[in-house]
Amino acid sequence: MLKKRILVVLACALLLFIVGIKSDVYLGDEAYHYTFAKGIYETGKRISSNPIYAPYPKLDYFYSDVPLWHGLLAGLWWLAGSPSVVLAQGYQVFYFLLLAVSSYFLGKRLYGEMAGELGMILALSAPLVGTFSILLYLDIPVAAWSMFSLWMLHRKKWVYAGIGVGAMLLTKVNGLLLIPGFVILLFFYYESKWIEKIRAFLLFGLPVMVINLPELYFRKTHFGFFYYIAPKYIPKEGPPVILFEPSSLYQHPGNLILYFGIAIWIGLGLYFWKKRFGREDLFLWLPIGVYLLIFPLFFHYSLPVRNLSPILVPLALLGGKGLASWVGKRQRIVILGLCLLQFLVVSGNIFLKRQVPAGIKRGYGYIKTQTSPDAVFFYPEENLVLYTGRPIVWSHIVEMPKLFWQAGEEEKRAILKKYEVSYVAIKKDRIYNDQSIRHTGGYPRSFVEKLPKQGFLKLVFDNLDLSIWQVSS
Repeated sequence: MLKKRILVVLACALLLFIVGIKSDVYLGDEAYHYTFAKGIYETGKRISSNPIYAPYPKLDYFYSDVPLWHGLLAGLWWLAGSPSVVLAQGYQVFYFLLLAVSSYFLGKRLYGEMAGELGMILALSAPLVGTFSILLYLDIPVAAWSMFSLWMLHRKKWVYAGIGVGAMLLTKVNGLLLIPGFVILLFFYYESKWIEKIRAFLLFGLPVMVINLPELYFRKTHFGFFYYIAPKYIPKEGPPVILFEPSSLYQHPGNLILYFGIAIWIGLGLYFWKKRFGREDLFLWLPIGVYLLIFPLFFHYSLPVRNLSPILVPLALLGGKGLASWVGKRQRIVILGLCLLQFLVVSGNIFLKRQVPAGIKRGYGYIKTQTSPDAVFFYPEENLVLYTGRPIVWSHIVEMPKLFWQAGEEEKRAILKKYEVSYVAIKKDRIYNDQSIRHTGGYPRSFVEKLPKQGFLKLVFDNLDLSIWQVSS
């Protein structure tokens, strides 16, 4: 049976790997993380910004993410001899496997073999897990390290737990939200004698500090802060503008289903319906509860469901306990079939979406051959940097609402020139109707429609996917 489980998990990992290497580094922030890792590989050190921004100090484009994921990938590239998308995708799938192993063995220790297996399946089939095990994001790596840490905590392997937590904090900052829950577990759940508590804290805390102190020093000396939380700009005057976040729970409550899937919620429903409560559940509910209490303080601007990845697997394990109580084998097969369907649909969907459109490729070819290497582009996606080697500006522009909705021609030109913009590139699938809702995550239609009337702009490239406007000097 164990061999069959291993083969199934490896088959799932292989599918994710194949989808990854047969598609493009293209969606969302993954190109940013790829170029960060590439910068570390090329310079041989932790860098504070992309070197292509060196001529533009006013742009302040920091690599402010914690760098473990990027540094380890750069190390793998160094061993291989060159950067490789294939190696990057295999590396990302490693975290899927770490998540699988940690969730299965923790679930087995807590609830037995069947519940542990079902909990692992619920977790791995969640759309969030499948999606971000392909895309080069940090959500699955941070979830994998958090589950490894929980597993080691339950085994009372304090040093390994500390290593896991240190790696978690150095992978993505939202791992911080789990620390209070882990400390409570360490203090109340285990050793009764004070000397044993102190020993556990020391063995747990020392690796955390050793792993993170170099990065804390780097941030203090290069950025002037220890941990960076990106500011979210909301204009005090002018039109109301919401903060754009695709996984926002505020804007799209259905994202809980879209990202977690249906199967986990069925399992949790059975857990509560069957009243499968036990003292051992505190080991999961404590970090889940503390994380949810702190989460709105850090992410009040949109409550992004994607950043709930560290507690997805603990919820899935509780759901696995609930599902295991459903005696009928036929019912469990139905749920497992649903899990498989979720996994396959997500993999296929990402494969289709993660392709650079032909028109974008032609546009990038024009940029590489017809524009100066020093040209700066007004563009919302980091993949332009990856595929053309040209810098972009977008979130740097704090006057974005004014640029989109209030500025006249001369003010628009002044704002773009302030940020040294040479070209305005319009990715046409990012144009949205701003009559009922306004945000800066794409191009408002009202802004795009006015571009031909701006005397300082000249259309130099246009197709169904992309148009490029040159800004006159």
